[in-house]
Amino acid sequence: MTFLNSVLLIVKQSPGIDYNSLLNKVSPNYSSVNSARAALSRTLKDASVFGFVLRKNNGFFLTDKADSMLMAEMKNKLVLKLNKSIASGKQGNVDGLVETLSTLIARARHDESLLKAAKSSSDFFISDIQELAEKTGKKISHLQYLLKILESHLDSLKELDFNEKKQLPFSEGVALLLRICGEKGFEEITIEAAGEKLQETLSLALGAKFKDNSATIKKNQLADFFSLIEKQAVESGKVSVFLPPIKARLGTQNCFLVAPFSSLKNI
Repeated sequence: MTFLNSVLLIVKQSPGIDYNSLLNKVSPNYSSVNSARAALSRTLKDASVFGFVLRKNNGFFLTDKADSMLMAEMKNKLVLKLNKSIASGKQGNVDGLVETLSTLIARARHDESLLKAAKSSSDFFISDIQELAEKTGKKISHLQYLLKILESHLDSLKELDFNEKKQLPFSEGVALLLRICGEKGFEEITIEAAGEKLQETLSLALGAKFKDNSATIKKNQLADFFSLIEKQAVESGKVSVFLPPIKARLGTQNCFLVAPFSSLKNI
């Protein structure tokens, strides 16, 4: 859309708008206010010469001539968009086609000139839309078929106890892991930590000896370990705790659990 048309649309939407208000609306499109002011002043002068705007009491108003021109351009653009949407729909973009057709039909019912323009300028036939509708129906049927198979496979994966994941807030995840540790009777817990600085901090505080990013701590050190991780503002995934069959990846904000489905379904 040309700058002239943009200005005319603003005036159409806000009859009587003053110069400064117009300037405020168009300025974001320019590198400086001075550039916007120069472009706006030049455009308003041209619009006045061509009979597109009238100025009354420091306010700008659209003329019937400009209104008719804008309406014609908007109608032409809608028809062009429709033709593009038809072509796009044939390539699979049915969403865009449905949206454009909905707009056209709703407006054409109340605008005889738009209806006439659409009929004479459109590049499609009703049979084209019928064909697209039939193809869409077949795709829906196929997707529904695939959905049933996926749901069946999902039940099978749960039955076979494949891995599941669950994300909890850090404090909630820590409380859960401490409870699991107590219930399962773990005496030692394997931890993983990435990064020399973090490993050094954990070693000094807990006496953990790391090898290939792994170390072992006592169960009575687990709460202190979690407290250290929270204070260190550790990035998610940098630290892990193993309470077989659960592996927990920790970050300051969350706790990400991975385990067989049966171990997590009731958590």
